[in-house]
Amino acid sequence: MRSGGLTSRRRFLSVLGAGTLSIVGATGQTASAETERSNWAYDTGEGFWDSSPTVVNGTVFAAGTETLYAIDANAGTERWVHEFDHLGTSSPAVVDGTVFVGDQNGVVTALDAETGAERWAFETDDVVDSSPTVVDGTVFVGSWDDSVYAIDAETGIERWSVETHEGVVSSPVVTGGVLYVGSMDGRLYALDAATGTEQWRFETDGPINASPTVASGTVFVPSFDRHLYALDAKTGTEQWSVELHPPIDWDFGGYTGRLRSSPTVANGTVYVGSFGKALHALDAETGALEWHFESEHVFQSSPTVVSDTVFVGSNSGGVVALDTADGSTRWADENAPSVSASPTVADGTVFVVDYDGVIHALDADVIGSGEGSRARLGTLGHHGSWQYADQEIDIPGGLLMTARRSLQDPGIPELLVGGGIVGSAGFLAHKKWNRSRPGENG
Repeated sequence: MRSGGLTSRRRFLSVLGAGTLSIVGATGQTASAETERSNWAYDTGEGFWDSSPTVVNGTVFAAGTETLYAIDANAGTERWVHEFDHLGTSSPAVVDGTVFVGDQNGVVTALDAETGAERWAFETDDVVDSSPTVVDGTVFVGSWDDSVYAIDAETGIERWSVETHEGVVSSPVVTGGVLYVGSMDGRLYALDAATGTEQWRFETDGPINASPTVASGTVFVPSFDRHLYALDAKTGTEQWSVELHPPIDWDFGGYTGRLRSSPTVANGTVYVGSFGKALHALDAETGALEWHFESEHVFQSSPTVVSDTVFVGSNSGGVVALDTADGSTRWADENAPSVSASPTVADGTVFVVDYDGVIHALDADVIGSGEGSRARLGTLGHHGSWQYADQEIDIPGGLLMTARRSLQDPGIPELLVGGGIVGSAGFLAHKKWNRSRPGENG
């Protein structure tokens, strides 16, 4: 871990200058909006991928390509940084003073939220692009090794794992004791959160790397097959599906990508972006289109809702705030010019990261924090009042632990504590080798 400011790579930026931008609104007319709404901007000097910020207890936690940053949410000043070999798209989750994040080396790491010190590390067999979520003391996360894992949040010990048939990039969502997660095999899986036992699965015609969301007993999930699906959360029965007709294709590791934006639900409306350069608002019960916002830019970012405003980032058009009633533009800002990560709104401020490695705090012109199902369930970044914010995480003895698999015996990991090694009688943070296929007990 490294702390302190590094002016050669990172600098605090003053409020950016005024300007205007033009953007095509829901009616197809051009709307002009002021861009003087930057509270602060923090330049990391490294690029960001699709990782969304998390804002808890006055601190913004954001992952760059190599570094996890903790930034004062009010002042934009650095609190600490923690260096990794290679981070990626995994958004940090923060619960009871502990930060959980995945990396490109296939490791899920738990860090002290106050200092950035490592507490434990859990190793999978491939890249972790999935964002962890923490429910009832368990960290749930997917990996490109085709598996979804349940890890004890205090010890880093695996509780169960279930193997799908392709990589799991989708971030799990847990509600009512059930975990919902998509796989690049095109299926949405519903698993018992306590055991990993499969409850049901639903098959689409394309890979799923967006994250599902759940509201009022319905699971909403997009697929690369261009459809948004609404499924009964208990049975997996399809309630409706809508093809959103993006006019462009995008290749992602051999897949033709269409829908990567994760949906959110607020006040009976589903909001989801598409590579068809549009943000769609659909009736959550019927799938009927309420409105869509057309843009010159691709919406890979996942929207968030506060009161009567929906916020979303675009790949080359900055952040847009739209009226939830009709999709008209409330404001648009290009201070963050290219945004694929999802914005997080906390206490009236939009926090977002851009491709250039700048963390932005923008005046949201609203009071409060994200209210949609995605923010409430803690998927892809969250704020401090999400549904499971009151969990207690007590890492045993306050030890700073790093677990690594033993080179001599892959079944017995080494546990490094303050430079020493604790054997198998100590706390073992490791991955199991006996995974279960979907439909078997984890």
